[in-house]
Amino acid sequence: MTDQDASLLLTWAKLQGIVIHKNVSIQSTADAGLGIFVTNPGEITGPIISVPRSLVLTAANIRILALSLNTTLLPLMSGSDQAISPREVIVRFILFSLKCPQVSSNYYTPYIALLPDPTKSDLVPPVFWTEEQIVKVRGTSLFFPLQAKQRKLHADYDKVEARWSQVMKNHDPISFEDYVKADFLVTSRIMELGSDGEIGIVPVMDFANHGVQFDARYEIKPDEVELVWTDNGDIKEKEVLISYGTEKGTSEILFTYGFLVNEDEITRESVKMLVRKAPGLAEAVYGRPATAELVVELAGDDVEIQWNCDLLWLLCMNASDGFEISLPQIYDESEVELEVSIKGRTVNAKGDELIRAIKEEYDTDKEMKDVYELRRAAILSEWITEWSNDLVESELAYHKVPPDVLVEVTDGAASVESGSELFDEVTESLRQRESNVFLMVLRKLEARQHELLESESVKNYLISQSQEQQEQQEQQDPIIEESDEDNLR
Repeated sequence: MTDQDASLLLTWAKLQGIVIHKNVSIQSTADAGLGIFVTNPGEITGPIISVPRSLVLTAANIRILALSLNTTLLPLMSGSDQAISPREVIVRFILFSLKCPQVSSNYYTPYIALLPDPTKSDLVPPVFWTEEQIVKVRGTSLFFPLQAKQRKLHADYDKVEARWSQVMKNHDPISFEDYVKADFLVTSRIMELGSDGEIGIVPVMDFANHGVQFDARYEIKPDEVELVWTDNGDIKEKEVLISYGTEKGTSEILFTYGFLVNEDEITRESVKMLVRKAPGLAEAVYGRPATAELVVELAGDDVEIQWNCDLLWLLCMNASDGFEISLPQIYDESEVELEVSIKGRTVNAKGDELIRAIKEEYDTDKEMKDVYELRRAAILSEWITEWSNDLVESELAYHKVPPDVLVEVTDGAASVESGSELFDEVTESLRQRESNVFLMVLRKLEARQHELLESESVKNYLISQSQEQQEQQEQQDPIIEESDEDNLR
């Protein structure tokens, strides 16, 4: 985007009552579109930008606007048979504004016209990738979420397209790519606006770019949303950077915002993998597939490694521990009845409440605590080994495709070819980063398992298990009498 676009955005903002500090400007950046810049930050007190809550793009504000416009916008904001979510209201408003600017003309129109076209970026965001491109990330944590997102986008598009054809008969039809574009603009710019769960897009502030080392933050007030500068060092001019989420890993940033964080800037890497073991159990307990999160934090030469998957608590327990859980062979996931027994006590709970009950009972068992942890570490090690193998096998399978096979652009979407240098560089970097995470966590788990095997409680447990097995074997072996021995001779 150009400096002229930046000037237009700044002019629009001031006309709408957005307060912008005199030391703040909007400029085009080398590789991230428009950005927010600050000069002489030592002179700044208070917020650098303040946006009235009445101007924030929320479902409530959009519905109020639709009432005043007296257009087909209001019927588009509802489903033919049911209400739509606040997020979907915002998506449809963006879609309506992009496709019918002359009909939807309002005080948001200049701002929406300046929103970047994600299909024109050097790296097209993953939601625009073709099936051939998605194959490239098979085995990574991006693959299954991307497939699920594609399914949801198609389902949502079918609904809005049906509604559009009903209420927008005198206007051009919408394509799937039109809908994906509007959805991505919302996904990459929306934020939570408080503890009540309200969500919305904050105009102008949404042009603040991401930085691992960030120097500004949002503050949500009752009547306004503020962008506050937090670094008053001796800098003449600097781009204002915010964090898009300190807990997000490479894959999640790429999925949500469409770019890859530079590897040399990363201090924390998080990989969330879909657990394919015991899927029926996970869906019955949580109502959704379970994930395992692996986290590697780098602080100088120190490396801190964490892993988290509550499903492991269900899988590491068995009947000998006084834990039993049963599922019907065929069930409706929304109506499934779990039968859970914890040391003779029936527990009528699901999700986090069930996991909490299990932890409270078993995590305080000093004699068995290390045994349970060892079981969880062993199960997770098995999963990671499988994920690592999947990553290698999928890479080998992909490279069997002839290198000159390129993906064609369809329906006007400026999709990066799967054989392009940038696309291959990004996907290969993702695979390598996640492979490194798998390796580091696996080494940590192996070391931890060796430690646990040396604990007295684990040794005592293994000895008792060995004795029990021996006793059971002796009970099963036939007792041979002396007379029988003679006969056998």
